[in-house]
Amino acid sequence: MTAGRGLGWTAIGLSVVAVAASAFVVRDERSQAATLRDQVSWLQASLDSSQAATTATLAEAKAATAAAQSQIAALSAQLTTTQNKLAADEKQLQVTTDSLPPDIAKLADAAAPSVVLVSCGSSVGSGFAMDLGETTEGTTTIVTAAHVVDTCAPSTGGGTPDTATVIVAGRSLTARLKSFDPEGDVALFTVNARLPALQPSASAPRSGDFVMTIGNPLGASELVNSVTQGNVSKVLKDYISNTASISNGNSGGPLINRSGKVVGIIDSALTSASVGQPVVENLNFAVRLRVLCHKAMTGQACAHLS
Repeated sequence: MTAGRGLGWTAIGLSVVAVAASAFVVRDERSQAATLRDQVSWLQASLDSSQAATTATLAEAKAATAAAQSQIAALSAQLTTTQNKLAADEKQLQVTTDSLPPDIAKLADAAAPSVVLVSCGSSVGSGFAMDLGETTEGTTTIVTAAHVVDTCAPSTGGGTPDTATVIVAGRSLTARLKSFDPEGDVALFTVNARLPALQPSASAPRSGDFVMTIGNPLGASELVNSVTQGNVSKVLKDYISNTASISNGNSGGPLINRSGKVVGIIDSALTSASVGQPVVENLNFAVRLRVLCHKAMTGQACAHLS
């Protein structure tokens, strides 16, 4: 009896221990669960705080972006207004400039180094260096009137001149024929020297515009680079009628606008032949630069000749 009762108490003791152990495990798990709940709560609070901060930052960024866009729009509008005012001021400045008399002496000084005397046997005229974008290194294109050089004796029996003599600043240079168009009355030569080239005007002149000639009337050395001025009377298909006086020897020289750019090639003048004939005064003609592209030249430069 005594032994059996002892075993029973032992079993009861083990059960109690087991129950106590289970209770401890449960308490430990509850403690861990509480800790986890606290951690989850903290993480959730941190996440909520981060989301709130991010939302606030995004709102500030959107507000700053909207403010910047508004400022850009205002600046853009101000820039447009300024550009429009500048364009209007430039237009008015051009109108004012066009109404002022040009500085003829300044134009003449700038053009003179580009103008040459062209000699072809007994025929003497004028010519000028012009930038046509087709010259090779160390050469210059000389523009003149075909009738100035058509009496040159060709070295080969082709019926057209192949060389002429140009005189610039007292120096004689041999000019070799590049192209010759007797119908358009234009000719192009090249010289093996670098001369300052005049620029062609990109637009045709208008009736009333100022024009100036510079050339060599009568081929006299004392009259080299003589200057006359006038205005455009009428712009024709291939010619410019103008009132700038010319004489024999001016043919082939440049007709220059108030900007110093070439608008034509001096060609001829009509005069009263005798008593009883119609009176003609200041009826002078220059060939338009576009005529160069009829036969004398081709290429991209023709797109810019008027």
